[in-house]
Amino acid sequence: MFPGFFFINKSNRPHHWYVRVVDFVRHFTRHWFRTVYLLKNLGGMSYVSLFNQFDEQLDLEQFGPRLGDIVRCIAATDAELDILRSVYEFETADERVTGTDVRQEIENIYSEATSIAHTDPYVLLDLSHSVHLLFESLPKLDIPAEAYRSKSYLFFRDETGSVTTLGLHTWQRELWDELIRGRQSLTRSDDTVEDFASTLAEGRSDDADEVRAAVGRIAILFKRVLDPSGRSTTLR
Repeated sequence: MFPGFFFINKSNRPHHWYVRVVDFVRHFTRHWFRTVYLLKNLGGMSYVSLFNQFDEQLDLEQFGPRLGDIVRCIAATDAELDILRSVYEFETADERVTGTDVRQEIENIYSEATSIAHTDPYVLLDLSHSVHLLFESLPKLDIPAEAYRSKSYLFFRDETGSVTTLGLHTWQRELWDELIRGRQSLTRSDDTVEDFASTLAEGRSDDADEVRAAVGRIAILFKRVLDPSGRSTTLR
């Protein structure tokens, strides 16, 4: 991603500038990698130009928010801006659930990544692009037409503690809304799932049982995401 320090001999920059660049490299090869890649390859911004937009006194934990400001202000076409914003929001949602202690990660590159104490249990994100399709052609950036379709994503921790990203079909997104609308009780949610499955399977005699089973499986997952303890009687 960062092919050598060819810029070291340019402009006779002070030593602390290069130290700061190393921090940038350590950070952005682990976080918001896709956004930085697109800023260069879609927005035409060199990595050095990007680095220069970060104040020397900026706290390491503010690198992500500052990158968001840059994305929102970059001179680009409306279509390019929309893509950049979708990718940045996608990666930010992942960061919100992962919650990596970036200060420890940058100061000690040999340490295992650790999470901060307070992270979001899940993030549901509606985007105007199918972000997971944008980078299929790498190392060449050739965005397929399908990537311009809107997509919903659910970020959450699975049973092993790993962060999972699930792209939702339209009916899955609708079921999610049904489950959380009005803070319904878990008992009531069973009836909601049953009604939803019946409506979705209506007129599909060939695969009605498969449709109901699919609804049941995703409903179980959604309930676990909404109530990891399994003890609450209310969907949060």
